[in-house]
Amino acid sequence: MLPLDPRRGSGFEQNSLPGWPYVLFPSFLAVDVISAEAAISLYVAEIIIPGLKCSTIFWSFVECTQDELVNVDVCGPAIVSIGSVAVYLAARFSIKERPAFPSILFACGLLLFGAVCDVLSAISNPANVTLLLQLAMSVQLTAGAGFLFSLMILRPSSFLMAACGLVAYLVSAAVRTLGFAATLSMAKFLPAASGTALWIALMILPGMATALAPAAVMGVALAQRRYREG
Repeated sequence: MLPLDPRRGSGFEQNSLPGWPYVLFPSFLAVDVISAEAAISLYVAEIIIPGLKCSTIFWSFVECTQDELVNVDVCGPAIVSIGSVAVYLAARFSIKERPAFPSILFACGLLLFGAVCDVLSAISNPANVTLLLQLAMSVQLTAGAGFLFSLMILRPSSFLMAACGLVAYLVSAAVRTLGFAATLSMAKFLPAASGTALWIALMILPGMATALAPAAVMGVALAQRRYREG
């Protein structure tokens, strides 16, 4: 819920569109931060996976080639299935009545489904790194779009408020990058279904949650300023 000022009305009610500074500057800033995050992700991926070379024209159209594939076996899906069941049982007996329980239940079910698919089909091919990177960059693009729209809707009235939103985005981007590195380190040893399920559960879901951080921080700062102004 963004603390919009009802006295200002919308741009359509005022028969005016936002000025170019309110469009160009947020767009330029969002493109820069998305490009930087995507470039860092590609660099981290090439460090974690030896022989991986990636190129991209646009964020969601990355293509990667790998000199040698990592050996995978049935032990990985077995560990993932046992771990997901253990996490589910621990969550059921500890936080069953908490709001986070449905998300944990969904993540555990997703991991278990991917592991079972790999075990039943005896798949020995590793997860597709190109697909994983495309999913990660889709999250980055979504986060950047959320940052852009929050700047355009809230229109920070001071440099400090805009800086708070930018810092929140950079912190969330750092969290996404660390999660990306940790998840890729595990997913490269897993077969296709288990690796993709792990990627969605531990990278995509938290990444979408952190995408809301800049709007939340700027919204709180704007609400506090309006509260002080009365």
